[in-house]
Amino acid sequence: MPEAGDPRASVPLSLILPDDGDELMLCGVLPSLAATYQGEVDSGAYEVIVVTRPTREAALRPLLEQLGVSAELAFSPQPERDFLAAGAKVARGDYLAWFGSPGVASPLLVAALLAAFAAYPNAAVLVPCFELDASGTPTRKDWLTGRGWPETANTLTVQATFGLSGEPRYRWLDPIKDPNNVCLPRSSTIEALARDSSFDPARVAATHRLTIVQLVGDAMVGPKRAGAPPREPPPAAGGPVDAGLEFFGRLGFATQEPVARSPSFRGPARARPKISSVLVTYNMRRETPRTLQSLLLGYQRGIGAEDYELILVDNGSQNGLSVEEVTSIAPTARYFQLSDPPPSPAYALNYGAARATGDIIAILSDGASLLSPGVFEKSLRAFATFPRPVIITQYFFLGPGRQTDTILMGYDRREEDRLLASINWPEDGYRLFEISSPQTFEGGNGAWLGGWFESDCIIMGRDTFDAIGGCDERFDLPGGGLMIMDLLFRAWEVSDAQPVKLVGEGVFHQFHGGITTNTTHEKLEAEVVRYKAQYEAIRGTFLPAGLPKSFYFLGDLPTEAARWKMKD
Repeated sequence: MPEAGDPRASVPLSLILPDDGDELMLCGVLPSLAATYQGEVDSGAYEVIVVTRPTREAALRPLLEQLGVSAELAFSPQPERDFLAAGAKVARGDYLAWFGSPGVASPLLVAALLAAFAAYPNAAVLVPCFELDASGTPTRKDWLTGRGWPETANTLTVQATFGLSGEPRYRWLDPIKDPNNVCLPRSSTIEALARDSSFDPARVAATHRLTIVQLVGDAMVGPKRAGAPPREPPPAAGGPVDAGLEFFGRLGFATQEPVARSPSFRGPARARPKISSVLVTYNMRRETPRTLQSLLLGYQRGIGAEDYELILVDNGSQNGLSVEEVTSIAPTARYFQLSDPPPSPAYALNYGAARATGDIIAILSDGASLLSPGVFEKSLRAFATFPRPVIITQYFFLGPGRQTDTILMGYDRREEDRLLASINWPEDGYRLFEISSPQTFEGGNGAWLGGWFESDCIIMGRDTFDAIGGCDERFDLPGGGLMIMDLLFRAWEVSDAQPVKLVGEGVFHQFHGGITTNTTHEKLEAEVVRYKAQYEAIRGTFLPAGLPKSFYFLGDLPTEAARWKMKD
């Protein structure tokens, strides 16, 4: 820890590495931490500290001077053993990253650490460390250049996670066993070192009640050391789930264009914003009361009355819920009944949003869709992290598959009622994963870390919603056609917007005779043709085949069912 009177100002993040004399430190590790290599982060946001033997100073000092960030050497006769205490003496960071197994860093690693602490200020952040075969390469530099680094910055991470053959061999959502690279708040670290020089990060996290967060998409990669015992493979996808483990990050080697942002711990903290949920319903007397229950405080965890308001808009139902019925379920909800609205929910969503008082608008276009309990709490974390997040939740069908298929096998309201009763819903909303199936384009399992972009729960700032003019009411087909997808694409086109997908949360579609969800395949295909034609007529272009920007992912896996229903 810097001594009193030290003229050097603090920095948000200190990266502390032991130097074991391996050539990789000189040709890979330090160059990957340079300001010119690390993207989306200001050079003044972090420092690099290398704990080494005095005999290594001549080799290391010139490299540190070329990093473009503040850098220090700390000396110890046994760097691998003493790097914790030696590094802490000179570190200035509000957060201290201990890289016990340093490797070549992915180019967004520092930005990912800073962003993770913006989302989880009181956390222990785990950084994956991968090993790649180094046989047949005489030097570490040959090993790096032979794998295409640094010309292709993410090549090491891609090869470590997918292999040269493209076969997945690491699951980002598998818990790291015995983490060697961990980042902690300064106060927790210094206090722990003062009590016990052995310093067990897991014990520190437990003592200080830190949230354990594992990075997704960013890692360190190094050569497999000769004679090192083989590492155990990660558990299978259906294995035990650590419900206390959060995940945060993005797949840095995605093909979509990344969005620049500069996370910062400077300046006053933003006031916690308020969420306004705008729910539209139409002829759903059975389904809407349940959806309202899934939006109530108490069912939604981690938010209070000051964080939230609920707005229900009936879009002209022939036999809609009465004011008394809505009040009996959600006493504080504001209920609007439209007498002769357009058949699309676009007007009703705009109507509700115009009457919302929150800084954040949750667009719930289908009154038959239940939410899992952490959607709003995790959304607030995203708003603490990103300048302009546009958030989606994974779409699920209640029942054993796509409802366009299951209704042909007899799935109906009675069976759905039985399923919900079997999990004692709404006692624990996360049990919805046990009786549901993810919607996918290709069928089968979905992917938590995939770029799925259709959802009945979309959350964005009011400033974003207003900037794009809300829902486009020219999408006037019953059900809205591709109105929601269009809303997402336009929101993501805002220059500093960042797509965020929640991990471990979902929106669950109830059977209600929907236009595209509870119909035959033939009728569905005909509707999709109409929807695409309308989109192309309104936008003057074909429907985009993919996303222009990469996703960030934030959340956890609350149950085993939340994991085995979805691929990593």
